[in-house]
Amino acid sequence: MLLSDHGSYIGKSKEQFKISFGMSDKPISYIPATKVDGFIIDANVTISSGAFKLIRQYGIPAVWQDHKDDDGMVLQPFNSHGSVEVRRSQYEGVDSVKGVIYASKLVYQSCQNRINVLKRLYRNRIIDDLPESELQSMNDQINRITTSKDTHERICIDLRQFLMNTEALVSKSYYNSLAIVLDRYDWEFEKRSRRPAENGFNALLNYGYAILKGRLTQYIAISGLDIYAGFLHTDRSGRESLILDIIEEFRQVVVDEVILHLISSEQILESDFEMDEGGVIISEKIKKIYIPALFRRMSTQFGNYSLNQHMIGQGRMLASFLRGVSPDYHPFHLKLEAPWG
Repeated sequence: MLLSDHGSYIGKSKEQFKISFGMSDKPISYIPATKVDGFIIDANVTISSGAFKLIRQYGIPAVWQDHKDDDGMVLQPFNSHGSVEVRRSQYEGVDSVKGVIYASKLVYQSCQNRINVLKRLYRNRIIDDLPESELQSMNDQINRITTSKDTHERICIDLRQFLMNTEALVSKSYYNSLAIVLDRYDWEFEKRSRRPAENGFNALLNYGYAILKGRLTQYIAISGLDIYAGFLHTDRSGRESLILDIIEEFRQVVVDEVILHLISSEQILESDFEMDEGGVIISEKIKKIYIPALFRRMSTQFGNYSLNQHMIGQGRMLASFLRGVSPDYHPFHLKLEAPWG
């Protein structure tokens, strides 16, 4: 549920949320807690202690958006799921061969997913020609990544930095290619910028990634893993490093392709954005189109499972791999023939 009216209030009435919308003329809403998948908040909102109890009781995630803040904030109440064995295996895996294998496969597949987005744009006639030089550059980079266990047993301690550098180079080629696509639809985009966003496309990416991060936080937490202990992204106080790892598998399929579909079908126009001194702002008009599209996408079937189910499954697969129950880890693979838009 989106709350973007300043002065909104979330209260509790029995097992329902009582929501008023500040100075807006929207009527007070009563919504059963069982019907709320999550809150997306990008305004000054007050939450009562009773409402917080409902949020905790039903494990409802809340994502606070801030176009000036690089990360925003995610509240994910949950009981301590899983076992000590899962977390112990996770901590031991950070500096082990298993951790190296996971990080390498993660970067390899996330880079391959970017290549497949460009090929899917061509396949779905969003672009007339593939950016061959950029694709070649991306392929050259990811071919340097090995997922061989034998190699990992002899790998140098600088692997994490190598993987991050490789991912950065592939991302640069990817966004260079998207700039060509966006220019075709008269959208301004030169490079990736986070918060504050320099243009509408970056604002959409930032907003979408924050929602995806909130959903993944919910799913990974229930797998028993420690969301703060990553394998690729370095640990930092308060930073959900493992979520930042796993989100790399799903950025393109959940967020990037939704945005590109909305732009190419002209459901969202660059003129729909607003500006303030802090940067580009996503208007209410855009949110009413964009947010439902993101949640529809996460419910879309990819193979035998929805993307929501794939995201839950990746956490469980990683926990099993680290514990030695599963022999390998397979990142999410965006296939060329998968659903588009």
